[in-house]
Amino acid sequence: MDDNSKRFKKQLEEVTKNATTIVSSGKTMNMMGGTGEKVEKRFITYEEYLDNLFKKKRAVALQLVTPMPMMRDNIGSAILHSIFEEMRDSLALGMFPSAIMHSILLLEYAMRVRVYQERKKTNPKAEWKHIAGLLIKPLSTALLKAGVIDKNQKADLIKFNESIRNPYMHINIYELTKDITLDATSVDIVKEEVKIMKNLPVTDHPYLWFAGKKKYDAMNVLPIMRKCVDYVNKLFDK
Repeated sequence: MDDNSKRFKKQLEEVTKNATTIVSSGKTMNMMGGTGEKVEKRFITYEEYLDNLFKKKRAVALQLVTPMPMMRDNIGSAILHSIFEEMRDSLALGMFPSAIMHSILLLEYAMRVRVYQERKKTNPKAEWKHIAGLLIKPLSTALLKAGVIDKNQKADLIKFNESIRNPYMHINIYELTKDITLDATSVDIVKEEVKIMKNLPVTDHPYLWFAGKKKYDAMNVLPIMRKCVDYVNKLFDK
C-alpha cells in the first residue's frame, strides 16, 4: 500500500467512524471487497435492538414532548382525542413523520366534525356520510360559509393544504426537500479521494432525498403540530 492509499484509508476511517448514515451502491461495496476492504454485516437480536431503541428514545422523550401544543378537552370527540394521543406518542418517540401525519389527520377530522355540527343546526337529519370524504379545501369553503372561519383563515388553510398537506400525505419528497441543504462527505474509492461538501441542495442529489426528508421533519414537526392544534382549538370557539 503506497502513501496515497494509506492517507485515503485513514481519511475513510475518520469520516465513517462517527457517520450516522452511509449510502453506497452495490457496485461500490463489491469493489471495496475486491480491494481487501472489509464490509461487515452485524446481526443483533430483537432483544438487543429493542433495548438500544428504548434507551435512545427515552433519553430525549421528555425534551421532545414538553413543547407540544395542547388540544382543548371539551370537544366531545373520542376520535379526535385518539388521534391527538397518537400524535403525542409519535412526537415523544421521535417519530416525526407519524407526528406530522397525525397532525394533518387531526385538523381534517376536526374540520369535518365542525361542518357536521353546522349542518345539523339547519338540518337535524344531516348525515355524516356526506361529509366523511371531504378534504381541507371543500371543508374550508363550508366553514367560511357557516361563519366559523374568515376569508384569511380559509386562504391560510388552502395554502397549508397545497404546500404541506398534499406533498406530505402523497410523499412528494422532491417538493418537501426543495429548500433543504445538507453537509455531506463524498468518497471516491477509485480515485481514493474524500471530499467534504457543504450546503448541498438536496433536490440536486437524489441519494440525499431521504436525509433531506428527515431534516425537513425535524425542522417542521412542531410548527405543523402547533398550526393544526391551534386551528382545532379555534374551530370550536364559536
